[in-house]
Amino acid sequence: MMTHAKRKFNSDMKHYFWEDPHLFRIGANAIIRRCVMDYEMESILYHFHEGPTSGHHGGNCTARKVLQLGFYWPSSFKDVGAFARRCDRCHRSGNISAHDEMPQNVFITCEIFDVWGIDFMGPFLPSFGNLYILVFVDYVSRWAEAQALHTNDAICACQFLKQLFSRFGMPRAIVSGRGIHFQGQFDKLLSCYVVTHKVSVAYHPQTSGQTELTNQEFKRIIEKRVDQSRKDCSTKLDDALWEYKTAYKTLIGTLPYRHIYEKACQLPVQLDEHQTFWALELLNLDVSLADVERKMQMLEMEEWCYHAYENTNYTRSERSVFTTLD
Repeated sequence: MMTHAKRKFNSDMKHYFWEDPHLFRIGANAIIRRCVMDYEMESILYHFHEGPTSGHHGGNCTARKVLQLGFYWPSSFKDVGAFARRCDRCHRSGNISAHDEMPQNVFITCEIFDVWGIDFMGPFLPSFGNLYILVFVDYVSRWAEAQALHTNDAICACQFLKQLFSRFGMPRAIVSGRGIHFQGQFDKLLSCYVVTHKVSVAYHPQTSGQTELTNQEFKRIIEKRVDQSRKDCSTKLDDALWEYKTAYKTLIGTLPYRHIYEKACQLPVQLDEHQTFWALELLNLDVSLADVERKMQMLEMEEWCYHAYENTNYTRSERSVFTTLD
């Protein structure tokens, strides 16, 4: 082993420890993760990208979920990105980017559950008598609730609204579109509960932006879940909802589930031998979102350093071969 390789090996040793039968690594954010063997990678990538609680998210989002649930290997970001790019369902339901849109209105919110957005998705192909999906999303935590419905009228919207009020309390405002199902009886219900009703502008329906983004993400998840007949849409809604709540959101710097309950959620792919824990004595309890994001970037930076080191070794070996030939 060359001198520089020995130095790097000795430097890396302090980040690892062995607990039979697995090797564990202490990351930059003081979280212990199990090192994954080569034969385990494909199964882990499948469960985190295509499994029941995956949602077919992009490489960066999926890689963060892998790290948060306690798995590690040196090329995780690269391998997860390559796996996501090979996914057939992701290719068949790719997103179409939009250009030159009108500016959107911004609603200022300060607390969780202060402002909710509501919207109907559909109509879809009939699925057990249901044609529409009613989506309700919190503007701060990105927490979402959804229900499959047979029609998109004000009565269904009001019934769903009452259920959410009993679970999450009264919001200060609700943002909706200009559909007739959000008028009349819907307005009366909000007035009764003293909730402000904000309506999106006609020239740009996406001004209720958070709800529209959630709708798009739900559609992407459901499209990759349903069978070819697309008649099992309503049965896949609960899985899609769970996948959305347990996916990393860049704007809030964590999962909606963790943002609400302040704890990690239990998923099917979870460490049994050594549970991931947060080293609170090493972290500031009032850590900002920027700090959390920076620690996640440090994990990705370690992978880039690893690839740079491998490329440097390859260049040196090639150079030594040419020197020997000369």
